[in-house]
Amino acid sequence: MGGGGSSEENRTINQLLAELDGLSSKEAIVVVAATNYPEAIDKALLREGRFDRKVNIPMPDKKARTELFEFYLNRIITGDPNCKPKVQVFKPRTVDSDDKADGAAKTEEETKPAKTFEIKELKDIKVVEGVSNKEYADALADRTPGVSPAQISTIVNEAALNSAMHGKDVVPLDILQESIDDVLIGKKHRQRMSDKSLERTAYHEVGHCIMAWLSPLQKDVVKISIIPRGRAGGYTQQVQDEAMEPHTDEFLFSQLCVLMGGRVAERIFMDDISTGAMDDLQRATRLSMEKLLNYGMSKTIGQLAFKPNDKNDGRAWMTWSEELHAKVEDEARQLVASAYSHTEKTLLEMRQKHEALTQLLLSKKELNKADIEGVLGARPAGVTPATL
Repeated sequence: MGGGGSSEENRTINQLLAELDGLSSKEAIVVVAATNYPEAIDKALLREGRFDRKVNIPMPDKKARTELFEFYLNRIITGDPNCKPKVQVFKPRTVDSDDKADGAAKTEEETKPAKTFEIKELKDIKVVEGVSNKEYADALADRTPGVSPAQISTIVNEAALNSAMHGKDVVPLDILQESIDDVLIGKKHRQRMSDKSLERTAYHEVGHCIMAWLSPLQKDVVKISIIPRGRAGGYTQQVQDEAMEPHTDEFLFSQLCVLMGGRVAERIFMDDISTGAMDDLQRATRLSMEKLLNYGMSKTIGQLAFKPNDKNDGRAWMTWSEELHAKVEDEARQLVASAYSHTEKTLLEMRQKHEALTQLLLSKKELNKADIEGVLGARPAGVTPATL
């Protein structure tokens, strides 16, 4: 037996099993349970006659996201800001006489109309005529693979609040798109960076962008930004792939090259390196170790593949020896070094376009796919990085 915590868990499970077994003599009772961590459930609970029917509920796919967005969009006023809405988001009011003490003089500011929310029943909120929420929903669903229904609701609510704060009569598509970044990446903040730091961030993000742009195995880059959001000083956004397809050896190498793009760009253009690549390097280290230890893609240990985070009676344990792990670490180091070298060679060849795209990013702060294509040209096809 384990410690006190384990003993308490056992007593809880035994009591739950006793309660479940006692329900067999009663009719019209259905017991439903939900978890986000099925691996931790005691196997006794999953035997026949207990929780034996399992239903996996994945994150909504494109069709489901479109329907969810359309459902929530029908609760707000959407459309072209130039259209005349049927329902106003704001309703002006003046300070009521009861708000002031008898005989008290009102200041000029207090006599001005104050904007307040007008509460309306759901049935009274109508979509602007001639604007299709379906088109909005399609566009938003394209940008949100892997999000939950709760996040979709939050995205729409954030957009409605932002529109209201800016005094808009409707919630336009650009604010809906902006709210996606607010929810998934973080809100813009006023943290100011020095010109030198801003320049470094721009070179860094363009390095990621170029490596993704030049690999046909990578998804399209749709946005680069050097406007701080959440904990990120800048970010490069690619179309997310929700297809359940296995990743190849070449794809994983291209992913390592994309992750190396920021660090290499800093070295080339700033002549030094910074802590800004910490997350990229940690992800590259994790990916290289997973590739070799979990996916059976190691030249050192061959086709061996180990389950990450194996557990035995609640305790994590390693299924490989320290000697094997040391060999894999050395191979992972070589793999990351190879990705770094390939990235360095590529960015040196693209130096002029890298500089041009960086200057454009510094002037506009955010670039979309059309901006990127205008500098880098159309994405090449059929060329993949050589792997070691």
